[in-house]
Amino acid sequence: MKILQEQEQTASYISRILTAFKISEGTIKPHFVITGNSGTGKSFLVSKLAAETKLDIIHVNAAQVTQEGVSGNSLSKVLSPLADTEGRLTVVFIDEFDKWFTPDSKGTVNVATTAIQNEFLKLLESDSTEVFGNYGKYVSVSLERVLFVFAGAFNGKTVKSTKDLLELGVKKEFVGRVALLTETSPLSLESLLTHLKQSQLLQDYCKVFPEEKKSKAVAEISKNLSEAFSQNVLGIRLVSNLIHQYFIK
Repeated sequence: MKILQEQEQTASYISRILTAFKISEGTIKPHFVITGNSGTGKSFLVSKLAAETKLDIIHVNAAQVTQEGVSGNSLSKVLSPLADTEGRLTVVFIDEFDKWFTPDSKGTVNVATTAIQNEFLKLLESDSTEVFGNYGKYVSVSLERVLFVFAGAFNGKTVKSTKDLLELGVKKEFVGRVALLTETSPLSLESLLTHLKQSQLLQDYCKVFPEEKKSKAVAEISKNLSEAFSQNVLGIRLVSNLIHQYFIK
């Protein structure tokens, strides 16, 4: 998949960060936050640019992380792939990290979630950590060649500065350790139509169902996409949904 027009500026910003991390061999570690609505390409951009920069990448879903000592996916478990990087420059992509800072209906943050925040702050301050290894044993891994990237949608709220993060409940200690922030922009109908035409999913379906002409599929899905665009809350994922719906009927 190619980078779309609305993603180009953010892509350039991220590329500059990853280049600095790569060329400096990890002595420069500009940890950063990337925000933006769901389906605008946060994970895609970081993954694509990390691959182009020849950096390892580990994906972590923050919403599924549990407190240390509690059954589930603690940080020491979700970061266990670091033990296999053999010291290579690595990006750890923390998706949905905004869930750590989202208060409940009473305006309070879950105690366990607060504990996870504190555990992660320790990582940002440390040169090493212990992760869950083979046979249930903990092993020490270096963090000196690890860049942390935090991604979140914040329920569609505008986040353009560290001040905005603070107002949304992100701890000042966290903001103090992650100095950079960028955001993805909403995708236009034109960009979604462009994505449709180059979609690998569309090509795969046309191979499975060769009786379905690609030109006809593109025309019909484009029509459905145009009709649904004004109420689109899925971002680029709307295209995939419409492709599935067209071929599975």
